[in-house]
Amino acid sequence: MGGMVMSAKKLTKREAMFCRYLSVLGDARQAAVLAGFELDAQGAAAELITRDNIMRECEKISGKLARLKISARRGLERLAFGGVGDALGLLFIDEIPEPEYLRNLDLFCVSEIKRPKGGGVEIKFFDRLKALGVLLAHDGHEEMPGAASLYRALEAAAASHKGRDSGED
Repeated sequence: MGGMVMSAKKLTKREAMFCRYLSVLGDARQAAVLAGFELDAQGAAAELITRDNIMRECEKISGKLARLKISARRGLERLAFGGVGDALGLLFIDEIPEPEYLRNLDLFCVSEIKRPKGGGVEIKFFDRLKALGVLLAHDGHEEMPGAASLYRALEAAAASHKGRDSGED
């Protein structure tokens, strides 16, 4: 019955930190050390992971982390592989479009849009190669044979193409 009372109480700051570290690291002893249970980290970890409220908090945090990872991955995929047609369409518009028109455009890949004083439109996009590199790294492909050299080759090709576009040789 004492365990029920203990598991129903509110988490202390150290216990909450333990839950965060455990959810991220997956190592109860290391989580206990980082949360401030240095004297008997192994014993504290063993006691904490048996408590219902601790495990519920860890599950809640793990769920949030999983959803965040999925959202981040989707965003990176949109940056790496998304279309730029709507943004390029802005290059051919002479007047500033109405806000309603702009709300319907897919400008996710755009980092900046400017209208220089001399006229025209400047559009800067997020770096697709960086997004692709982050996707590869987070999928564990950084150890895949040839992945690093492929990524370097893509970067070199992009730099070479960028140099030609700006008139550099």
